[in-house]
Amino acid sequence: YPFVRDVLEMDAHHMTFTDATFDCVVAQFVITLVANPEQVPSECHRVVKPGGRIILVNHLYSEQGMAAKFERWMRITRT
Repeated sequence: YPFVRDVLEMDAHHMTFTDATFDCVVAQFVITLVANPEQVPSECHRVVKPGGRIILVNHLYSEQGMAAKFERWMRITRT
């Protein structure tokens, strides 16, 4: 990937990037693996520029709890 400048490891709940850094934030297969899945989209929103895009990709789904509510909300309001 010649367009990849760097690979960094960090907590998805508290990224070290400054506010409004990216035109697009992509989180593939992250939401089901973090301790607080509700917090990660907020953190993505913080680091994406106004008018930017956030793309969350998930290979599993939750049937109950906050994760399930969030997944349903995202599917309904963002498609």
